[in-house]
Amino acid sequence: MKYPKFALIIVLFILSFQLSCIEHSIVIQVNPGGDLQFNYSGKGDQSDLNDEDFPVPNGPDWLITRDYDPDERNHIYTAEKTFQNSGEFPINFFTADTIYPLSLIKHPLTVEHHNWFFKEVYHINWSFISRGVNQKYPGMASVLHEGESEPGWTAEAIEYLFMDCLLRADVGFNREPIIKAELNRWLTESVRSLPDTLIEMNYGSLKTDGLKLLKQFLDPDQFATVDSIFKQLEDESLITLGLIDDRFMVKIILPGELVDTNADTTFVDTLFWEFDVNEFHSADYQMTASSEIIYPARYKWLFGFLLIVVVAILLWIKKSKAA
Repeated sequence: MKYPKFALIIVLFILSFQLSCIEHSIVIQVNPGGDLQFNYSGKGDQSDLNDEDFPVPNGPDWLITRDYDPDERNHIYTAEKTFQNSGEFPINFFTADTIYPLSLIKHPLTVEHHNWFFKEVYHINWSFISRGVNQKYPGMASVLHEGESEPGWTAEAIEYLFMDCLLRADVGFNREPIIKAELNRWLTESVRSLPDTLIEMNYGSLKTDGLKLLKQFLDPDQFATVDSIFKQLEDESLITLGLIDDRFMVKIILPGELVDTNADTTFVDTLFWEFDVNEFHSADYQMTASSEIIYPARYKWLFGFLLIVVVAILLWIKKSKAA
């Protein structure tokens, strides 16, 4: 979901959580040669499918279809593509330049394929990288988990945005403690004492006041840097919040016989996972599996070849002695 202010976030994401859900269904098939077929299907509100929370695959090299289900009032978006190797797989599907890469969701995927003549081994690892909620704004975790906020979570989030912005801006060791003290004073007087509803309603003005306070100690040529850092941090928090109504269902198909996996369920060569943002808001969520194809006939070929070599050597030795 994309929102201009925290005030709209609280109302809209709780409503969307109650009334709708974005379903991301993903099928990954690893072929015997090691390349992979990626099939995506998203179902839900069109605006949510097009937002930056989980950017859907797009571009001229994807086979894309769009449909609408009038019975469920859902838009359906599908995309498929074959990757010759996992090194081509993007860390996310966002292709625009309106959001800094550090703010976006990241889901790197690797596939390893080894052909050792007697057997082929496959290993896949698809990870959804942690959003760092418990480290940055722990109060947000209850919102993502239960849809209900703990008192003070918005003040906690705003404090993180400004304090981390100050830390990353590298304003100098002599200025940083002064600005930090002023920000703490402003947060205590104007933010921490307010109820969450008032903070949400007045987020725009609070953001303006906080940035103005931070910049008053800086040189004008540092303003753009501060604005860029704050935008990156703000977008990151908004994207994390927006993931509250996203559900992921992943199916992975591997060649050969399954050796090891952390899948929720399995059926022959097909593995299934189902999860949401609560699985990766504070720790990486990994989907891993390994399989192998063993070629018993090749062991027989090797044994036959070695037997022929041994017999040939023995005959040569016998002939040499006879001579």
